[in-house]
Amino acid sequence: MAAIHETAYPRIKPNLSHKELIELFTPTPEELILLNSKTKKTLPITRLGFMILLKCYRYLGRPVRLNKINESIRKYISEKLGFEGKIDVNGYDTSARKRHIKIIREYLHINPDKKERRNVMKTAALEAATTRENLADIINYVIDELIKSRFELPVFQKLVRLTSAARAVVNNGNYEKIFNELTKEQKKIIDIIIGIEKPTENDSSFLSWATLKLEPKKPTTNNVRGFVQYVNNMRKLRQKININLDFITPARIEQLRDEALIADIDDMKSMKPIKRYALATIFIYMKTASAIDDLVQVFITWIRNIEAQAKAKLEEYRLNQADKTDHFVFLLYNTLMVIKNNHTAQEKIDVIEKQLDGKTDEILEQCREYLGLTGENHITWMLKPYNNKRSIIFQLLENLTIYSSSNDKSIETALMFIKYHRYSHKEWIDLNPDDPIQPDLTLLSEGWFKAVTGLKKEKNVVVKKINRHYYEIAVCTVLMGDLSCGDAYVTDGFIFDDPNKQFITWEQFEIEVDSYCELVKHPKEALKFVALKQEQLRQTAKKVDEHYHENPYLVIDNGLPILKKLPKKKDHPELEKIKNMIMSEMPLKSIVDVIVEIEMWLNLSIFFKPLSGFQTKISDYPSRFVATTFCYGCNVGPTQGERSLLKYTRKQIAWLFNHHVDDRKLLKAIMALINHYNVFDLPKHWGPGDSLSVDGTFWDMYQQNLLAAHHIRYGRYGGVGYYHVSDTYIALFSNFISCGVHESVYLLDGIVENDSDIKPNKVHGDSWAQSEVLFGLAALLAILIMPRIKQFKHLYYYKASRNDHYENIDSLFTEKPIDWGLIETHYHDMLRIAISIYKGKVKASTVLRKLCSKSRKNKVYFAFRELGRVERTMFLLNYIDDPEMRRMIQAATCKSEEFNGFIDWIRFGGGGVISDNMRANQRKIIRYNHLLANMLIFHTVVYQTKGINKLRAQGIEIPNEILAAMSPYWTDHLNRFGIFQLDMENEADEVEYGLVDSKICFF
Repeated sequence: MAAIHETAYPRIKPNLSHKELIELFTPTPEELILLNSKTKKTLPITRLGFMILLKCYRYLGRPVRLNKINESIRKYISEKLGFEGKIDVNGYDTSARKRHIKIIREYLHINPDKKERRNVMKTAALEAATTRENLADIINYVIDELIKSRFELPVFQKLVRLTSAARAVVNNGNYEKIFNELTKEQKKIIDIIIGIEKPTENDSSFLSWATLKLEPKKPTTNNVRGFVQYVNNMRKLRQKININLDFITPARIEQLRDEALIADIDDMKSMKPIKRYALATIFIYMKTASAIDDLVQVFITWIRNIEAQAKAKLEEYRLNQADKTDHFVFLLYNTLMVIKNNHTAQEKIDVIEKQLDGKTDEILEQCREYLGLTGENHITWMLKPYNNKRSIIFQLLENLTIYSSSNDKSIETALMFIKYHRYSHKEWIDLNPDDPIQPDLTLLSEGWFKAVTGLKKEKNVVVKKINRHYYEIAVCTVLMGDLSCGDAYVTDGFIFDDPNKQFITWEQFEIEVDSYCELVKHPKEALKFVALKQEQLRQTAKKVDEHYHENPYLVIDNGLPILKKLPKKKDHPELEKIKNMIMSEMPLKSIVDVIVEIEMWLNLSIFFKPLSGFQTKISDYPSRFVATTFCYGCNVGPTQGERSLLKYTRKQIAWLFNHHVDDRKLLKAIMALINHYNVFDLPKHWGPGDSLSVDGTFWDMYQQNLLAAHHIRYGRYGGVGYYHVSDTYIALFSNFISCGVHESVYLLDGIVENDSDIKPNKVHGDSWAQSEVLFGLAALLAILIMPRIKQFKHLYYYKASRNDHYENIDSLFTEKPIDWGLIETHYHDMLRIAISIYKGKVKASTVLRKLCSKSRKNKVYFAFRELGRVERTMFLLNYIDDPEMRRMIQAATCKSEEFNGFIDWIRFGGGGVISDNMRANQRKIIRYNHLLANMLIFHTVVYQTKGINKLRAQGIEIPNEILAAMSPYWTDHLNRFGIFQLDMENEADEVEYGLVDSKICFF
C-alpha cells in the first residue's frame, strides 16, 4: 500500500517555520472581507474557526477538523485576526462548520457533486493504471485531475482503495485478455518454456526460459551469426504465440517485461496461471522486439564504423601524400614565377613546357588520383572494410523487414535491387529498362552518384550501368541514416518500429492539446505561436543591442562576439576555518554505517519488497537491503561483499539483486530519498532547485556485450553513466548509455521522468547540448536549455526578419532567414510529439535519437530545427549579454563534474569495471551507484546541519555566504575499506532538517 509521504497528497508539516506560517496562513484582504460578510464580529470562536477552516481548505484542498490542526497554526491565525489570549475552538459547533464549508466551496469555486467527483476519480485512476504500476503514481495522477476539475480531495484512504481497485482492474483485464486469447497449444508452448510440462521430440526446438533472456555479445561476425539464429528462433516463437498486445501502452508493457525479466523459472511456476501466461507472452513479444532492435543497431554500428574507418584511411593517405603535395606546390610556384618573368605568350608557353619536362600526362594522372581521394571523397576507402563484412551484412538485411515511413519508397526499391543482385559476380551491372527490378538513384548524393555511375549528377543524365559494390555501400549508408532518424523502420521491432505508432493519435491530440498548451503556456494556434516567437526574438535582440555599450565584457569584432573573462569571486576569508570546524563535529562512519542509518531514518527497503507478493518473505529484509546496496553501489560485487560483511553469502546478496530489484524500484527509492533531502534548509543555500546540470562519466565494462563501445577520450571499451544533478547537489536521474550515442539524446529524460519534489525547468550541459533540434523540442516541453558552449562565437545568430536591423549587434546575425512558414505548418505535428512525451507514450530520448539525425524526408525534423534556431539564438543573445547568467551556468556545470568525481570515489570496487554483461543488470548497477551516492549526500547534510546548529548554539557566527560555498561531496569522514559490522540494532541520531538562524540567500 502507498504511504501518504510517497504521494503528492497535501498535508501540513508538523513543524512549520515562521516563514511558512506567513506564506501559507496569513489571511488575505479578500479573505478578511469574506470573513466579515459571513460571520459576526461578536462571535470570536466562529470567526476563528471559519478562518482556520478556510486557510487549511485552501492549502489542503479539503476540509479538516480543527482539533487536528497544529496549535501553532491556530495561534498564528488567531493573532492575525487580532484576538488576545487563547481561544478554545472546541466551541466551534458542527452546524456552523457545515455552513462554513459550503461558503468556502462557493468562494473557491469547488464542485461539491460527490457522484461526479467519483466518476472523475475512477476515470483518472483507470487511465493512469494503463501506464503506471506504482500506486503512488496513480494516486498523484488522480489528485492532479481532481484539482484541474475543481473537486474537493477525498480522504487519503479512499484514494488508496480506489486506485488499488483500478490497478487491479486494469492488470487483471490485461492478463485475462491475453489468457483468453491464448489457445491450448499456445499455453502448452509456454508451459514447456517454463518447465511445467516436459517437451516431446517435436517440441525440442523451443527455447528454455533462461535461453529467452540471452543477450547479444560483442558484435563480431561469428557472434552476430549466432545471434541472427537466436532472433529467428525468437521470431518463430513469437509467430506461434501471435497475440496482439497493442491494447497495452508501451510504458506498461516495459514495466511488465521488467517484472518477467527478473523472475526465474521457480518464480514463474509459483504465479497464478492467468498472470504467468500473460507475463510469458509479453516477455516473448518484447524480447523478440528487443532482439530485432539489436540487429538493427548492429547494422547501424557496422556501417558507421566502416564509414569512420574510410575517413581515417583518407586522413592517413593525406598525411602520406604530404611530399607529393609539396612537389605539386613547388611545381606551381616555379611555373608562376617563369610566367611572371616572361612577357610574350609564346615565351610563357615555352617556359611552361620546359617546367613540365614532357611529363604532362603523368602529372595529370597523378593529379586525378590525388583529387579522387581527397576532399570529402572517402567513398573509395569504404570498399575494403565493407567487403570484409558483406556476407553478414546481407544476412542482417535478409532477416529484417524494412519499410519507408513516408510515401518516398526509394530505399525499399534500392534494397530490393541489391538483394536481387546479391550473388552477381559482375563489377558493373548493365541497366535494362525492361528488367522488373530497377535501382533507385534518386537517393544518391553527388559523391555517391559519381562513384556508382562514373558520371556527374546532372539533370536528364542517362545511366546505362552502375557499379554493384559502390551501389550496395551507398544503399547501406543511406539506410543507416534513414533507420537512425525514423525515415525507415523495421517491423516487429520496438525502438526501430514505425515511429507513428509511438505517438498519440490525432483524436487524442484534439482532446489533450488545450490543457497541454495551458500548462506550458503556448498558444494552441500555429499563427499565434509564430507571432509570439517572432516578438520574443525581436525583443531579446533589441535588449542586447541597447545594452551593448553598457556591457564591459562583450566586444563584437568582425561579426564575432568576444567575451572577456569575468573576475573571480573571492571566497569568504573564514571559509576553510569554518569548514574544518564543521568537519570536526561530524562522526567518522563507514559506508555500511551510513546505509544502515539511512535505512533507519527513511525505510527505503520498503520499495524493494517482493514483486506482486509471490516470493517468500525475508525476515531480515532491511539488513539484506543494506548489504545489497553496499555491494552493488560500490561495485564490489557479492563475492567481495561476503568477505567484507561476514553476514551473508554471495548467493544471498545476489538473490536479492536478481529477484527483487528492477529499474523502477530503484527510481522510486531514489525519488523518496530526494523528497526527504528537499526538506533540509542547508541545500537551499546551494540553489533554488529550479535547474540541473547533466554530464557523463566513463565506466569500464567487459567487451562481450552490445553496449560496450570504444571511447575516443579514454581509449578503452565501456559505457557512459549519465547523471542529472540538481543545483542543490543531489542527483535526480541516471542512465547508462553507449559511448557511441550522442549524450544530448538523453538530456531531457531526466526532467520529463522526474517525479521528485524538486522540479527543475532549466538544464545546463556542455557544448554537446547546443543541438538546434534539442532546443526546439525542449521549448515545446517548457524546458530551458542553457549549455556552456565553448565555440559560441561561431554559431549562427538568426533574426526574426531580414528587415530587422540593429545599431550595435547587426553584424552578429546571419543572412539566412528563419523558415517561419515551416514552423507554422508543422506546429501541431511538433505539439503532438511533445504531448506524447508528456503523456508517457514515448521517451524524449527515443524521439531525439531520430530527430537528432539528419533526415532526408522528415519535414518535422526540419521544423524542430527551425524552432531550435529561434530558441538557441535567444539563449545565445542572453548568454553574451548577461555576465551573471554565464557565471551561473559555469557553476552549475561544475557541480556535475564534482558529482562525477564523487561517483568515481564511491565505485572503488572491481577496478571500476562493470563485470555483468546483461544490459538490465548494468543499468541496475548504475542506478544502485546513484542511490548510494544520494545516500552519502543525504547523510553528509544531516551531520553538516547538526554541526552548523551546534556551532551557532555556541555563539560562533557562520555567515550564509560560507554555507553557500559548501557542498555535500565531503569524504574525509567516510571509510570505504575494511571488515564492516552490519548492525541494525544501534539507534540512529535524530535528523535535524532546519538550520538555526537560517535566511536563504544565493551567492
